[in-house]
Amino acid sequence: MESSRGSLVVEQLTPVRHRSGFEELAGISEGRPVCVGVTDANLFPDEASSSSFAVAVRGALQVAHPHIASTLAIETAGERRWAVLWQRFEGQTLDHVLSERGTLLPDEAVSITVALAQALGAAHEVGVLHGGVSPEWVTLVMSPQGLDTRLGGFGLGLLSAFTGGKKPTIASDVTALGGLLHRLLTGALPQGRVGQLPGNALHLGAVLAKALGIDVSNRFRSVAEFERALIEANRTRVSGGTVVPANKPRPGGIALRTLGPWELQSLLGEGAMGQVFLGKHALLGRQAAIKVLRPEQYQREDLIQRFFQEARSVNQINHEHIVEISDFGQEADAEGRPTAVYFVMELLQGETLGARLEKGPVPLERALHITRQLASALAAAHRLGVVHRDVKTDNVFLITRHGDAEYVKVLDFGVAKLTQPAGSVPTVATMDGAIIGTPTTMSPEQASGAPVDQRADIYAVGVLLYLMLAGKLPIDADNFGKLVALLLTKTPEPLPAKNPLGEPIPPELAAVVMRCLEKDPARRPPSMDALIEALSASPTLDAPPARRGLFLALGALAVAAIVAAVVWLRPPPEVALEVDAGTPQVAEVDAGLPTVVLAPEVPDAAVEPEPADAGPPALATEAADAGPAPRVVIKPQKSVKLTKQLIQATMERDRDAVLRCLGRYRTLLPAGAGAVNMKWTIELSGETSGIEVLEAPLKGTPLEACLMKGVKGFRFPKNLGPARSMTMSFVYGGGT
Repeated sequence: MESSRGSLVVEQLTPVRHRSGFEELAGISEGRPVCVGVTDANLFPDEASSSSFAVAVRGALQVAHPHIASTLAIETAGERRWAVLWQRFEGQTLDHVLSERGTLLPDEAVSITVALAQALGAAHEVGVLHGGVSPEWVTLVMSPQGLDTRLGGFGLGLLSAFTGGKKPTIASDVTALGGLLHRLLTGALPQGRVGQLPGNALHLGAVLAKALGIDVSNRFRSVAEFERALIEANRTRVSGGTVVPANKPRPGGIALRTLGPWELQSLLGEGAMGQVFLGKHALLGRQAAIKVLRPEQYQREDLIQRFFQEARSVNQINHEHIVEISDFGQEADAEGRPTAVYFVMELLQGETLGARLEKGPVPLERALHITRQLASALAAAHRLGVVHRDVKTDNVFLITRHGDAEYVKVLDFGVAKLTQPAGSVPTVATMDGAIIGTPTTMSPEQASGAPVDQRADIYAVGVLLYLMLAGKLPIDADNFGKLVALLLTKTPEPLPAKNPLGEPIPPELAAVVMRCLEKDPARRPPSMDALIEALSASPTLDAPPARRGLFLALGALAVAAIVAAVVWLRPPPEVALEVDAGTPQVAEVDAGLPTVVLAPEVPDAAVEPEPADAGPPALATEAADAGPAPRVVIKPQKSVKLTKQLIQATMERDRDAVLRCLGRYRTLLPAGAGAVNMKWTIELSGETSGIEVLEAPLKGTPLEACLMKGVKGFRFPKNLGPARSMTMSFVYGGGT
């Protein structure tokens, strides 16, 4: 076989199967496995289409990516016939996997689809389209590192476009990828709409609806946008649980086993209720932490439900500083009795706060940094009525993320208590009078068996901050009985003037810590948000004291409404941002606050609408329309006080996505003029959470999903807290 890159000889050719328009053969070329596709005779209607196909395939030779089976060469195989050479990998094609298994689990489907999106993105960047994304072109290869996904067909995927088919575009590649995900989850193509998803994949419904929606203008503009939405939707969703038959014992007496698709490889740790294993996914090859309930607990249904409650409550909270739980399930014997109960967590690389303290004292600034993250996570839990009740050094895990070597992840909500219904999370009652928690961080009311609320967690946070500042616990004893007695009667010693590193402890900070340790819960800060605010108001290394009064006064911003007035004009609509008349303006910036700088950020590339003609596809993507205005970011990225001025600047910068939603779906609005009220919370990270559209008629509509995504894209500055809950009114009106 001759190619433009030199002579290539393919040996040991064997037929594989006939595909649409060509015969696939397997062989060896220069010692490496390859596939050869030989186009059918009389396939091309004329010489021009045959030559254009060859040009398109040669354009695909430049595409390279770890998830791509590269196109290697093309050469004539007779009159208007071509032989195309591409990489062959030892593994199973995805269509073969589907024929054996029917469907994949959501985690498996998302992992494969994300890899394919990255492969398509690399091709689109150099102007190459695929045109035929389907399971037949995907090979799953197992490697020592795990599952390797390879997408082939760059060049041959365009074949139909030169034989009477439709011209492919970036948009059609994205839609085809959405159809592939639909098939992985349901076993069927979408047939013009999203079909009935299995119960464990409902959280992916909005992404599929956008990828495959009738409204082409509302679909994803690029595979990168699709990938981001898919990862976000699947990030902390649990499947709802599965029950599968128990595994047969492994030969050779090996104690470790498999649970569902997970192979347990080694024991990572254990606690009172369960053990945590290092697990490896059988298909995906990725690792996770698998928490397994102890067998002696299986006879008590309340303990099983409390175990699953941890998975559901963590998923409901969905906070960056809480360990992510992606799935849970149980195995049962022939009589339906549980033989294994487990859930799947993200695998963290780092150390506990306890291990960090064993290495030496923590600087004052870092102690406050750790505490603020911990408090932010618990505040999010408390807003959903979840009290942790076992906050301790071993449940505060420090990892490296975003350049921060002390990024907090809160673990083990296994003894959490729901004080109020939290969405779909069922409440599992805990008998009053039971002592639950870890003695050294247990609040006095826990020690006495009295009912507890979120103030028990506030006490525990105070204990940990005291420990980091003083180098010792506020109350300790050599046995449990003595410790309980001291918790109920002894007042902790005041914090020293300096921490073990010799850094002065500000009196205001010491007062906040001692207030957390009050025996009477009513004398502690009333909420975790109030504690965050008190810590931010204290003069510390990274929170200058100047003008704290103005900062605290801005708490009223939680109910301020910034009104975005939309005037329907074509094209483009003019948008004005104004503030409710009753909202006081902020005329000055806090002393010492960094200047707000607006810096342009490169926008995502826009995608052209699909052309009407069906001519041969171009080798390079054409220039896109200008698209939305460039986004901007607020600098610097160091945590600052969240003033009204910063919120207004962010709203003015990021509002366009919300306004476009109102314009795109104006037929869904209940009246020709009015307002859509929304609420959300600004976290310390600057991200938005708890996003909700308050208008009942919009619930479950594409407009609601669009608005929520728009607000999710708001990027407020990292701030010193507390988290701010906001209600906003986006006003729309008539006009021509």
